[in-house]
Parts: sequence; structure tokens; C-alpha cells
Amino acid sequence: MTVDRGTVARRLSTRLLATGTGWMLALAMSVGLPATSAAQGDLPTAGDLESGGSEGASEETDDTSETDEKDSDDESSASDESSTSDRSSEASTSSAPQSSQQTSDERDAEQPDSTSKEGDTSSDSEETSEGDDKQEDPPGEVVETNETVERETEGPHSGADHVDRVQEGVNLNGVPGFRNIASAQPRNPMTFRLSLGSHFTAGSNVIRQRDQNRFFGGRLNLQGTFLKYFSANIGFQARNNVNSYGRPRAMLALGDINLGLRGHYAPIDGVDLGLDLTLDVPSGFQIAGPDFSGTSVRPRLLGTFDVAALSGRDIPLTFHANVGYRVDNSSNLVSQGIQLTRIERFAHNISAYDYLEFGLGAQYNLPYVSPFLAWNLSVPVAGDDGICDAERPLPCAEQVGFQSYPDTLSLGLQAEPIEQLTLQAALDLGLAPDQAEGVPTTAPYAIMLNASWTIDMEPRIERVTRRIETIREVAPPRGRIVGNVLDAETGDPVAGAKVQYLGEQSRTAQMTDDTRGGFDSYGFEPKREIEMKISHPDYHAKTVTQTIQEGKQKLEVQLKPKPREATVEGTVVDGDGNPVSGATVSFEGPQQTSAQTDGSGAFSQTVKPGDYTMTVSAPDYLTGGRDLELEERDDQQMRVELQPSPDDELASLSGDAIEVEERVQFETGSAELTGDSNAILDQVAAILLNNPNIVRVEVQGHTDDRGETSENMKLSQRRAETVKEYLVEQGIAADRLVAEGYGPEDPRVPNISPRNRRLNRRVEFKVLER
Repeated sequence: MTVDRGTVARRLSTRLLATGTGWMLALAMSVGLPATSAAQGDLPTAGDLESGGSEGASEETDDTSETDEKDSDDESSASDESSTSDRSSEASTSSAPQSSQQTSDERDAEQPDSTSKEGDTSSDSEETSEGDDKQEDPPGEVVETNETVERETEGPHSGADHVDRVQEGVNLNGVPGFRNIASAQPRNPMTFRLSLGSHFTAGSNVIRQRDQNRFFGGRLNLQGTFLKYFSANIGFQARNNVNSYGRPRAMLALGDINLGLRGHYAPIDGVDLGLDLTLDVPSGFQIAGPDFSGTSVRPRLLGTFDVAALSGRDIPLTFHANVGYRVDNSSNLVSQGIQLTRIERFAHNISAYDYLEFGLGAQYNLPYVSPFLAWNLSVPVAGDDGICDAERPLPCAEQVGFQSYPDTLSLGLQAEPIEQLTLQAALDLGLAPDQAEGVPTTAPYAIMLNASWTIDMEPRIERVTRRIETIREVAPPRGRIVGNVLDAETGDPVAGAKVQYLGEQSRTAQMTDDTRGGFDSYGFEPKREIEMKISHPDYHAKTVTQTIQEGKQKLEVQLKPKPREATVEGTVVDGDGNPVSGATVSFEGPQQTSAQTDGSGAFSQTVKPGDYTMTVSAPDYLTGGRDLELEERDDQQMRVELQPSPDDELASLSGDAIEVEERVQFETGSAELTGDSNAILDQVAAILLNNPNIVRVEVQGHTDDRGETSENMKLSQRRAETVKEYLVEQGIAADRLVAEGYGPEDPRVPNISPRNRRLNRRVEFKVLER
């Protein structure tokens, strides 16, 4: 069997990407792993296997889990050759996979009956309690069997066509296809593609005589096929154009968004039709972010024709045809009365016309690279009113004619260096020599680069039938230990305990199972003494010695649990970093306890797990501390800084509110704290630490009535969140605080004077729950 780089990439991407951690690991391993011979057996390669077309992945059956079943089958094969033949026939048609057979001596030497690696269990573990002994075949008997297994293989899953071709990626617009050409072929359900691409051009005399122009655009696209005949995509673009005559020279656009929906239909083999609807939301003119007033809509008909499928001959050619109409509203980005320059129109892709769009494409499909050719033409129609006025610097498109229509010819390559990674590169040649008013200039050339990664949730499954010939030998007598590891205090099973065989370097450690804390040992020669060490992170380790007896013998091991308390250690210092000795550190929660700091300001306290409010108090200092969430055997280190006791009481608890004597102040029109706000909020934090029974407090932000209401609502929300963040920094748990901005909606006094407005600009603290 050969190890294919595509197999490695598919298996890693399917398993590791599902947990969100394997993108780069799968890519790196698939690039760096050469094709080598496998260490076990002479299995046929993927090209030699017959695909059964079955759905639903099934891993190769673990040899360990079916030992008893194979032994039973082999007993009947030893007694009757005809029954062996019948069983072989059944095995070749059975949908349930069976593992390859081993001699019982090999099975004992290589792995235990039930558990040979962490977390692995076996049905034999239950049978061992009954003391059943397995019978062995006579020595030297040749046993031939057929085995059917289902396995994941390299390449797209079994429903894909033309697995020998480059897998089609997405183009720069996030649509399956290449260079502005969309494919109508449906993809596999639950297939997703992430792409990153760019296009750029540079040159002189591009937009006007003697100019120097450079353009760069970048796109991030996500495309998904949720059903066989329905797909969608979303993309984001940023672009920048620099022209020596531009004012400003650099024109940047951030925030272009495009959304697409497609339906697919295949009337006959080799012909695919599609309907595409795209929404393009451009970024604002000379402002960042999308401007929905300029949203353009483009419905489009798609057709794809596979010559090989249509002709029945091995001709790897595919043709595409696209026809659509673009309702272009990009001119809405510019206020009435503003006449755009040619440079601005090119940089921001603002058109005064709708377009009738045509696209033709062809690609030659090869296993590793696929060259393609694309032609795109946009015919301007339905121009804006006044676009053909005589005072315009350029004639309009109706006057110039075909020479000014956006017209490009693209030459490119599509490649798949490793499976699931598709790369595209293309050169666009502009075929429109003239310019027209209201139509963005067509660049003489542009270069496009794009990379897309495909995630196919349905692996390819192949069913393989193979003949196995083995010679069985009688194994010497063996003895096994069937053990259970229990909690010494509760008697509950201890799952995940490690069983190590001391002095047996060839025996790897085992792990107890989740149901009964059990393990089934390796096979050992009778009358030997085996020393085993049983350990678990939550328990004290224990070493036991057992004399092996022929057959199976039971063993129960009880482990004493370790202490499960949490430990909090830290240092208390003043504002200058000097240690504060004699400070009282109190813990309020599932357990009420306290500790004192020593001469170096250090303290240490062990408590039960749970949520605590830790308060630190000392004479002449403001109370400090933290809200803590402690888990079993948690070990937290912290440093608490105490501030001197204030001369004035700036905050106090009164009923269901924390009253502040002075206003929390901010920079004008900003959420940045200023003045004595920190001193006020330090006392608010001290009140919350001293009153852990206060479960939730709402931090309210208020403004006066000056300015727009919507802006005041946003400002008050930001100020409330700033105060919340400050209190969290002082050790208050974030879930005890709720930030809410009310703007001018709840004034304390009427907004009729500067003094009243100053009183209405405030932050209040309301107790919601105790």
C-alpha cells in the first residue's frame, strides 16, 4: 500500500478542521510527506480498488474488538472446508467490515484483549468475567478467507465526477469558476471553500496622458454548497488606486461586500444550467465602510458544457457561457451636482450606466494544471440623465460605441498542488482602446492571483474485498488479569487510570475504561509475578504484585483520592509597591475563611472550589480584592495593590443604589475618564467587594439633550462600558455588572440651563439583584 499525500490531506482536514485547529497542520504535513511504502501488508493502491459507491464512512475495524468473532469463524473453517468457503462468500458481501486475522500468540504478544491504548475498550472485557477459554486451531493449518473493508481514500467522495482533474476552485468574486466566469456545475452537498485573492495593474497613460497609475485590490471570499442544487457566497474587498494626477493621489476603498445565491439544474449528462443572483454593496465614496445606496443587482444565466460527457470520448474540455444584466447603482454614491473625474470613476468603479454582460470561457482539464481562456464584455445601457451633455470632457458611450465598452480577454492557469488547495493565476488584457464619459476606464492589463481551500464534509468511501492466507500455530498457555480500579472512598469506578507493567518494557501502559474502571491485561506465562503501578492525576498511585495463573483472574484495586481543594496565594502591596503586613484577606463564598499577610505581604489560603469574593483590608487603606472562580485543585497566584484611605467619602451604598457624591467625569464627547473619576470608581469597587451579596449592578450612562439623540445613546453606552471595564480591572467579576446607556431619555432635572444639563450628564449605579 502506498501513502498518498492527498489521503493525508483529506483525513487531516476532515478531522482537524472540525475542531478548528488543523488548517495549517494538515497543509504542512500533506506538502512534506513523500509517498512511501506502508509498513504493514501489501494492500492494493487506491487505483486498484473497486469502489462500491456506498455512503457513510466506516473506519477499518479494530483487530482487538473482533478477536473472539474471528476465532469462532476459524474454528468452523478448521472442521469443514466447505463451510469456510460459504463463510468467505458471506464476508465478501457483508456490509459490516472485519479485521485481518492473527495467530493467538501474536495477539497475546502484541496487544491485550480489551485495551491496548488510552480510552480503548472491548466487548471481551465483559466476557472475561465468565472465564471462557478460547480454543486454538491445529498447528500448521492454512486458512484462506475473504475480507471486505470500507475505507476512506484520497480524492473527492464517490459522488464526484472526473476525480482525475484539477478540482475547480472559486474565482476572485467567490463563485465556482475562473476569472469572472461562473460555472453552472453543482458541487457536492456540504462543501465549503475559503479563498483569498488579489488583482493589480500598473502603468503609464492608463487613464489620461502622461499619468502614472497603480491599482491593487484584495478579496476574501467564503462559498458554500448546502444542497446539491443550491449554493451561496459572501465576499469582502479592499482596493487602492494611486494616480499621479489624482486629488488625492491615493484613493482607498474599504468595505466592499458581495453576496451571491445560485441554483443549479442538469437537464442531460454533460449540460449544466444555473441561475445566479449577485448583490454588490460598494464602500462609500471617500469614506470607509459599505454604502447601501449604491447596491447593484445582477441576475445572470449560467451554462456549462462538458465535452467528454457530451461526446462520450476522452476530450477534457469544458465550456462556460454567462449572460446577465447588472442594475448598477454606484452613481448613487456621489451627491448630485458633483462631476467625477476619470480617475475617481476608475478608482471607485462608479458607473453612470447599467450593463448587459456576456462571458465565455473554456478550460482544458488536466490532472495537475488546467489552462483556461475567458472573454468578458459589458454593454452600457440605460445611462444616467445628462451623461451625454455637450460640456462633458468626454463623449458618452452611445457616441463612442463599441470601442469604449468594458472588454477583456483573460489567459490563466488553475492548479491543485495538493488536494483541496486550488490556485489560480490570470493575465487580463484590456480590449477597449477608447474612453467614454460615465464608463470606468478599462486597464490595458491586470494580473490576478487567487487561492482557495476546499472542505468536503463527505469523505470518499471504497469497499475492498481481499483474500488473506494465514498459518495458525498453537500458542502456549497464557494468563490474564481482569481488573477493576475503584475510588477507595466512594467505590465508584475510576476511568482513565494508567496501568503500567513494571519491568516489562515491551508492554505499553493501558488505561481503564469509562464504564467499570476496568482493564484486561496482556497475556503472561503462568506462575510469573507481575508488578503493576496504577496511577491517576486525581488519586495517589498504588503498586500491586500479582502471581499469574492460567486463564483469567480477577483483581480489584482501590485508589485513595487526593485533596480536591483550591489554593490562593498572593502578595499585598501599597501604591509604591511596598509590602503591607497584617492585612486581612477574607474569602466569602461556599466557605467563609480568612488569612493574614506576613512581614513580606504574602498570604496563602486553601478553600473549597466555587465562586468567591476575596476582600483585602488593612488600616489606613481602601478595601481591595478580587472576584474569583476556583476549581478543584486550582492554584492561583495574584498581587493586590491597596490604595490609601480617601479623605472624603465619594461613594456609599444607599438602598438599591450606590450613590456617588461627585460626577464621574469624561473628556468632552468622549468615553475617556478624566478628573477624579478613578478615585470615585475605586470606592465603588470597594463597596462591591465589601458586599458580595450584591449579585448584579447596572451601570447607567446618561447625557443631556444637546446633539443628535442617536449619537447621545451611543456615547452614553460607551461611557457605561468604560466604567464597567474599569471596575472589572479592579477585581469585580464582569457578570456582576451590566452596562446600559440611556442617552437623554431619563434626565434628573429639566434640560433648561447649563447647570441642569451638567447634572444630567452622569453615571449612576443601580442594584438589580441581591
